[in-house]
Amino acid sequence: MAKESTGLLVIQKALASESGEESFTFVQNNPSLSGIKVSFDLMKYDCTEIPVATETLDSILIDENGCRLMKLDLEGAEYSALSGAQKILSKYAPLIVFENELGRTALAQGYDVRNFMEMLELHNYQLFDLLGNVVSEAHWSNERPCFDNFIAAKRPEDVAYSKKRLPQLALNGLVAMTSAISSAAKIFNEIVKCHAEKMDIVLFGAGNRARLITHEFELPFKFAVDNDPIKWGKKINGIDIVDPTFLRPLVGQSVKVVVISLASHDIVGQLQHLGFQQADIMIVAIG
Repeated sequence: MAKESTGLLVIQKALASESGEESFTFVQNNPSLSGIKVSFDLMKYDCTEIPVATETLDSILIDENGCRLMKLDLEGAEYSALSGAQKILSKYAPLIVFENELGRTALAQGYDVRNFMEMLELHNYQLFDLLGNVVSEAHWSNERPCFDNFIAAKRPEDVAYSKKRLPQLALNGLVAMTSAISSAAKIFNEIVKCHAEKMDIVLFGAGNRARLITHEFELPFKFAVDNDPIKWGKKINGIDIVDPTFLRPLVGQSVKVVVISLASHDIVGQLQHLGFQQADIMIVAIG
């Protein structure tokens, strides 16, 4: 289906390692958790299975004369999509920008670190984080970067860009984010004050922004809550991450739930549905 106003071609298929059909799990009460492969923990949500046709990038781009850039944000299916793009990687060496949670994603999707690294090494790709650091197998465990965004480069000019220019752009963004964090200092002071008054302080959100803030500021969070089951049982800068059901005993108690997430609007609605009042919720807007 072509969109004349943008010149884009929208293909209503899912990217995968091979052509065929897969079952897509749509999480109706939390769409961001939807995907082709989901963990058993998601079964407690309101889910609908939708059959979707799958296709490989090699097949989709077979008649194209080149591919310069790939941007992938497939809720964990990046490895599968790249596995179906082996000819493209070999022939055109595109710059690849993608989001991925490394070891957590691999566990959920059924592959391991060597599968992913060997696929890139086969085509002489180097993997970097947004600050130009080379990503090795060690990053898949305890040395996970602050961001879930990565860049894979093969061409010499792309490698140079990933090492030098990209970190400059990322640091510019961090400066802007640091300014935003500074403007949120009043909220952090309020958090400390509430804790001094014996209130429970809970963090809702364990993504990039929350990781940065909890790294820079020692805030008295009792625990962290996130809607992503893959994060449950993990830690964010030493803070235990649990599922939202842990919030239920705190409804009506002396508590502040601090929301640090791009999905803050949806999370506030989720908290209100659980029974929390607006006065119980604090939103930290970062970027």
